[in-house]
Amino acid sequence: MISFKIFFKQRMARFLIVMFASLLLLSNLSVYLIANVQSTRQIERQDAAFATLLEHLIIYESVDTSIVYAEHYTHAHRINLIYKDENNNILYQSDVLPNNGKQINLYNDANEKIGEVTLDYQPSFISAEVTVGLIVYNVFSLMLFSSILIILFKYLNKQNAILQKDMNNIGKEQEVFTFKDISNINERYVKALKIEKDLIEMQKHYVQLLAHDVKTPLTVMKAYLEGVKLGRLKFDEKINEDLLSEIDSIEKLVPQIIAMDIIQIEKTQNIAPIIENQLKKLQEVFMTKNITLNYSLDNFEMKVSEYDITRIIEHLVFNAFYYSNAKSSVQVTLDASSHMLTVADTGIGMTQKTINEIYNGPHRSESSAKYNKKGNGIGLQIVFEIIKRMNASIAIESEIGIGTKISISF
Repeated sequence: MISFKIFFKQRMARFLIVMFASLLLLSNLSVYLIANVQSTRQIERQDAAFATLLEHLIIYESVDTSIVYAEHYTHAHRINLIYKDENNNILYQSDVLPNNGKQINLYNDANEKIGEVTLDYQPSFISAEVTVGLIVYNVFSLMLFSSILIILFKYLNKQNAILQKDMNNIGKEQEVFTFKDISNINERYVKALKIEKDLIEMQKHYVQLLAHDVKTPLTVMKAYLEGVKLGRLKFDEKINEDLLSEIDSIEKLVPQIIAMDIIQIEKTQNIAPIIENQLKKLQEVFMTKNITLNYSLDNFEMKVSEYDITRIIEHLVFNAFYYSNAKSSVQVTLDASSHMLTVADTGIGMTQKTINEIYNGPHRSESSAKYNKKGNGIGLQIVFEIIKRMNASIAIESEIGIGTKISISF
């Protein structure tokens, strides 16, 4: 396990140095090979030109002139050389004799041998050029790499400071984060903290209710048992049944929170973010029919479970989706001033007879079947059941070919 600081400063620096050294080694090898090939080709061209000029001087000038040129060439090009005539007599040789040099025969225009020359370049001449080139290249590369490394370290230090700031802000709401990933982590963490806090508050609430409500049956049981103990009451079947009844009452008082998920517990909360989150999830579904899903949500607090609000939105909005034509629109509105949630579509609509049937129980008209073959009319009944439990009211307005508007008053 390592810290971000170690990762940025040590491991990344080590990685960059190893990468640079590897690339520098490969580039040096490449430069050397390329330089060697180029030098070989240059020497071959130079030797051929030298031999051609010697042939020209021997044929059109004189042997003495060719000797002078050979001597000059030796000093100018730092080369070891032996120059012989056609009878293998040495006309000129450098101070240092060639060692395994290259032999070139000289010919006249009649293709008759008129001499030969053996050439051997001094090793230091070629290697010096390549060495100097590599030294300059490596020094420049090291300077460039050092500059880049310094700039990179400054940048990484700055980013590490920003990262540390973001890390220190995890758990705080309404904070602006630089790194999106940490912002997402913070969002999930804050949400988890809020759920835990709500759960603790809910547990306290239910414990208080339990402590209050269990007091009555315990008082009754205590009175019965004290009466039997003091002889004022006779323990009979009726007292036994009363005691069992009180015990049963206590068992039923165990809080639902033990078996329920936090989102199923009623609490006072702002329902706008819950609705917005659900609508965002459904956006892609609506895009499959090119239906526009619009919403306008006021902040509105009420005592309700997240689970119930989510189910209401799911059923109403999916109904609007199923029974709307492509390229239409659906509008979801939460009006805090009127305490009203509205889902309005521009779909196929319903008759008043169909609306009355829906109020009486699960119902589907014949025209709706071709839009949603799998539907069974249960969705709105679930909404009705939730609305009834919340002591709210629901109203349905619809017109064939115009659309449907469902309003819930909280």
